[in-house]
Amino acid sequence: MLTDPAPEPRAAIGRDGIEVVMRVAIFGTGAVGAEFGALLLREGNDVSFVARGAQLDAITTRGIRVQRPDDPFETGPVTASDDPAALGQADAVLLCVKAWQVEEAGARMGPLIGPSTGVVTMQNGVEAPEQLARTIGAEHVLPGIARVLAAMGGPGVVQDAGFPPAVHLAEFDASQSDRAKSIARTMTSAGIGTKVVPDIHHQMWRKLMFITSMSSVGAITRAPKGVFFEVDETRAMVEALMREIEAVGRAAGIEWAGDPVAETMEFITGLTPSATMSMQRDIMAGRPSELEAQTGVVMRKGREFGVPTPVTDVIYASLLCAERVARGQVEAPEPAFAT
Repeated sequence: MLTDPAPEPRAAIGRDGIEVVMRVAIFGTGAVGAEFGALLLREGNDVSFVARGAQLDAITTRGIRVQRPDDPFETGPVTASDDPAALGQADAVLLCVKAWQVEEAGARMGPLIGPSTGVVTMQNGVEAPEQLARTIGAEHVLPGIARVLAAMGGPGVVQDAGFPPAVHLAEFDASQSDRAKSIARTMTSAGIGTKVVPDIHHQMWRKLMFITSMSSVGAITRAPKGVFFEVDETRAMVEALMREIEAVGRAAGIEWAGDPVAETMEFITGLTPSATMSMQRDIMAGRPSELEAQTGVVMRKGREFGVPTPVTDVIYASLLCAERVARGQVEAPEPAFAT
């Protein structure tokens, strides 16, 4: 495992008074990648973006506009390309693509990676670090989880709900290296509260419990949290899904602390009634989603470890047709009406 620190910072003082500036590449410029990259850029870091299409055009001509309730700001035009080779090696890469794009991203990011480069995974689910390690090597992979409530409001425009962004990360073997600490200092100085934690894989399963239950029940009901969490039958479905994730995680080696289901239910209770998750929004809009990485992984690992997941199985099967239509795997004819 690499324990050497990232290359020496290059001449700027961060908000905590420590020199933390580094070269950072953002691979995947959706809401999370655009906002995190903009915050790092504002703090004086050397930030480049891998983007494409209308988003690439917008950020290279107008920049990134972050609409935050208490701190709106704009970057001006940024350095970006759809070809990683045009950007050069980075000290750190934040991988901000959707979970189902990780393997493709890993195959393309070679030009960004030097001997000591760390790549922080930001995906929902629990499979991204292993998927990426198979492509670029575990010595470059830092599993991470991001907590941020943001969505794209158009090319180059991020709409942030005001929830303070936070990231937890560690090395692939869960160690707390100098490299991980350097990346955490850089991100924290930019306003992204970041910690190096010893239980990163446990925390990834904790987030899976939250995001899968919210996304799955939200998608199947086509309703925001304020509706499905107030109906007894669907609230019970949320809790039952969490219990299945708890059992599968335990079989996979996760040592749960406390009562993760009760704690997650309490957390959801405190969310705004209008809350929806990205997988739910993608399914409702007819776009490819993270169904496999969120709901499907619970079912697959349940079968692997012999743990029954009946609620997950029904939800997954109910959403699978829409997912395959969105991916062009099944042709959806115009519905016929009979009397």
